Amino acid sequence: MWQAIFFVGLAAVAIMAFRDPVWLVCAGAYVYFAIPHVEFKVPGAPYQAAFFGLAVLSSFFYYALFHKWGNKELHEQALKAGKAAIDASRDAMKEALGLAVVQNKLPGEIRQAAVTAAEALALDVVAKQCPAALYIPVHRAVQTTIATAADQAEQEILKILNLAWGATKGNLRVAVQERAMPLLDEALDRILPDIINKNVDDAMKADAATAAQSAASRGPLGLPLPQGPIGGVLTNPGFWLHVVFVVLTYIGAKNAVYSYDNAAPRVMVAVLLLIPLSAILLSVRTAQQFRLFVYAWMFGTWHICMNGVTYWLQYGGRADNAGGQGGEANFLGAIIVTVAPVAFGLAINSKRTIEKLIFLGVAGSYALGVLASGSRAGLLAMIGGLGYWLVNTTRRGLAIGLALMATSGFLVAAPESFWEKMGTIMGPKDTNPWVEGQVEPSKGERLVLWALAIDLWHRHPVMGIGPLNYPVVSAEETDFTDPYKGQRGLQAHNTWLQLLAEYGVVGATVWAGAFLLSTLCYRRARRRMRDYPGWEWFGAICLGLESGSISSAIVLSFNSFQWYDYVYWHMVVGPLALEIARRTGDRLDWLKPVETKESRPPPRWGAPGKKKGIDLEEIDLVEQAPLPAGSRHG
Repeated sequence: MWQAIFFVGLAAVAIMAFRDPVWLVCAGAYVYFAIPHVEFKVPGAPYQAAFFGLAVLSSFFYYALFHKWGNKELHEQALKAGKAAIDASRDAMKEALGLAVVQNKLPGEIRQAAVTAAEALALDVVAKQCPAALYIPVHRAVQTTIATAADQAEQEILKILNLAWGATKGNLRVAVQERAMPLLDEALDRILPDIINKNVDDAMKADAATAAQSAASRGPLGLPLPQGPIGGVLTNPGFWLHVVFVVLTYIGAKNAVYSYDNAAPRVMVAVLLLIPLSAILLSVRTAQQFRLFVYAWMFGTWHICMNGVTYWLQYGGRADNAGGQGGEANFLGAIIVTVAPVAFGLAINSKRTIEKLIFLGVAGSYALGVLASGSRAGLLAMIGGLGYWLVNTTRRGLAIGLALMATSGFLVAAPESFWEKMGTIMGPKDTNPWVEGQVEPSKGERLVLWALAIDLWHRHPVMGIGPLNYPVVSAEETDFTDPYKGQRGLQAHNTWLQLLAEYGVVGATVWAGAFLLSTLCYRRARRRMRDYPGWEWFGAICLGLESGSISSAIVLSFNSFQWYDYVYWHMVVGPLALEIARRTGDRLDWLKPVETKESRPPPRWGAPGKKKGIDLEEIDLVEQAPLPAGSRHG
């Protein structure tokens, strides 16, 4: 079944990709989570790499598409303002025409009455709704449309008067209402689009002939365009920090202290990560594409989440085979908490009821997925991330969010007995994911592993011991066994500490710096877009991802997930969101209506001083007696 759905979806994505390459990177994001290994049994197949690679190649079509989209948007904005102006003046035109017939206006006076009644109303709407660069084309188009429609309506009225000579005024008004008014409506609706499109095209041609603009950043009439694909990569700090991390991985592998064989493959992994990172930055260029990419991320996470929930409900126990790159329960919890706040934010900010219900359902599924995973780190991260999300959502949420964050802090220090007792609330002990036999290090074992990582960092503080050399040391200095691989040697179960041990302060600073920078970029992106009505969804996504990064930081404090792809996505998506927010904000500012009513400018030489001589305005010519004769001569 899943194979059939996959190939149908593949065909649909291929068709959509001809219109917008972002569909390919969305398919890659979904496949990363959803396909390996439950449905297809081939976790090593290059499904996501194929989609990401095609996305990289097809993204260069954007250079032509952006200008095409800009032309389309200008015509749509102009037509929208023009239609609003005509609709605002339509009734006034009809009333003026009807009154002109009753008042026996002469030919020429009838159409002039309609034009006079409608033009001021229409042009006022144009000034309030039309972008400044489109004001003149739309202004002229509306004037021409009103005048032409009034001429045609007058001609029809004159025909009615000739045919109904001697009829009462009431009958004439009815005849005009039934014959002339529909013709007026048809003329207004038919004439306006053609004139507006012609005027806008003429304005763009004139602008192209005179303006010296950068084609990469500005569109017709100076409309800000999305940044081009190459520019999106070159200006993304997260991408370049990863390039630095690749170099440090190569240096660390060459100088590995304990095992070159363990370190060398990490270089290729770090290099291959450039493919999805490049695909994301090249293909996701607009706010709408950003939303589509996040939806694909959420959908793929929901897919693997439901794998875990289904397993838990059918068999009980930890969902350690839900699928995905990690496969095990902690990975399931980690990917869920990264996007769960986005679902909650969209459920609140969506305008349509059906969207609210969908995102509420997705949020509920994510909560079930965390429970099914039996991941304590996932539960702590979800509580902490949602607490942060509530703090930044509403004032009432501030108190609730702080309480949730405090709860998360308490659970970190909770003893094993507490978790055993709380776990029995969810079901019988023998099938409960929270109390079944441990397959991961306990709290005590983690403390030993963390202490070892700190000790290794103290021994090699600058460059560390080399990528993936920590398990070699833990195999020698501890007696812990990996339950999944069945061999001695564990990860540090703390990403931050393992990076310090393996990369030293240099590599750990680069990696953690990219992570922190991305989190701050989400915050700045939502602040850039908060003052634009109708764009609340963008802020909701950014706050959700910002909160998800807090959740992810908590998960990384209890697991060594530094080589999972989705973590590196986060490092470039934050700066990408900020770039898109800035470009979108600039475009929305450009599209703001022109202001035609300006206050009178101040005097050129400052405020006027005290008047000299006689103030004629203060003389009351009625009350004061006239000057006596001859007084002018003394």
